[in-house]
Amino acid sequence: MGIHESQSLFWESHVVSSRAFLKKLYPKIQSVSDGYLDEVSFEDFYVYYNYITQSLIRIEGDELSYPLHIIIRYEIERDLFNGVMSFDDLESVWNAKYQEYFGKAPSTSKEGFMEDIHWSEAMFGYFPTYLIGRIYASQIESELKKRLPNFDELLLEHNVAPALEILRENIYAPASLHTTTETIQNFTGSKLDS
Repeated sequence: MGIHESQSLFWESHVVSSRAFLKKLYPKIQSVSDGYLDEVSFEDFYVYYNYITQSLIRIEGDELSYPLHIIIRYEIERDLFNGVMSFDDLESVWNAKYQEYFGKAPSTSKEGFMEDIHWSEAMFGYFPTYLIGRIYASQIESELKKRLPNFDELLLEHNVAPALEILRENIYAPASLHTTTETIQNFTGSKLDS
């Protein structure tokens, strides 16, 4: 699941959110903004698009705080299933961890431990794949930039075909033949490496 998550996160965070990709896309974004972005420079748009700000909601978390959401969920799941805490303690432990990691606790359950659908759908043990996927996505981008020194120039032209071909050959096609560690190591030359 870490490799699976790495691909959505690679395309979302390392391609579509990249300066190069957005630079070409920005005039199209401006053209459908009903004039709201006419006076906004690309640089201002890019800074706003990648603005760093904490959020108590995981999917609204920035690149710095998002991993903390995953770590908190992992720690809680680990403690629940190891009998260190009970389900009755979930909300109070959640709030205490958010106070510790973010400096503020949620004011409601909806903003707190019920803000994500995974647990209400009994999907436990899944959250770490998001953080592992983010790390793999970074490793994959780093390797792609070695193999495609013109990676940013390709993104500026929205030409993802060379990167996609390399991923098909090295990640997609052989992934079911190897373990996750073997897949990432065969492509990047190293295991999971933050």
